[in-house]
Amino acid sequence: SPTGLDNNPGTQEAPWKTLTRAAATVQAGDTAIFADGTYDETTVASFAFDGTPTAPITVKAQNKHKAIIYFHGLTTIKISLVDRKYITIQDFEITQDNVGTTWSDVFIRHYNGEGITIRGNKIHHAKVNTKSSYGKDILIEGNIFYDGLGYDAFGASNVIVRNNEVYQFDSSSQGLLLKGGTRNAQV
Repeated sequence: SPTGLDNNPGTQEAPWKTLTRAAATVQAGDTAIFADGTYDETTVASFAFDGTPTAPITVKAQNKHKAIIYFHGLTTIKISLVDRKYITIQDFEITQDNVGTTWSDVFIRHYNGEGITIRGNKIHHAKVNTKSSYGKDILIEGNIFYDGLGYDAFGASNVIVRNNEVYQFDSSSQGLLLKGGTRNAQV
């Protein structure tokens, strides 16, 4: 909850306050549900644990686009799924205080991961809204991407990109980019 405390146990009665705390804590089979409101984030939300194919980690908004993850002062990766497996990020609005201008400005970065699902989010104002590199079994579904490159895959395999809305990106960027040996991609 935006009114929670990160030293709380993370229950409905005593919720955490940030995505950063949830990302550092949730484990295989856990689901963290975010109440409506704005979550002010000032540090990178790095997922510390993996899910499994039968027990993924899920972080999601209770009501679609009503939980707003709002980053302040970060010019690099905001949500890190580096070397992580079977994690779902669902139904958030994700944005930041300034529109990104460099390629290091990435909201969701998954590198060398597996079973990553980005679903139903509204993601805007980063140079790269979501980026996959060298991962496999990736699903990018039902998102709205604008004000920056929508989705970028490099060297990824078994990628499905479907039912996304991508618009309003500048002339130095692309809405959807599958490159650098990305294979078995379905768009």
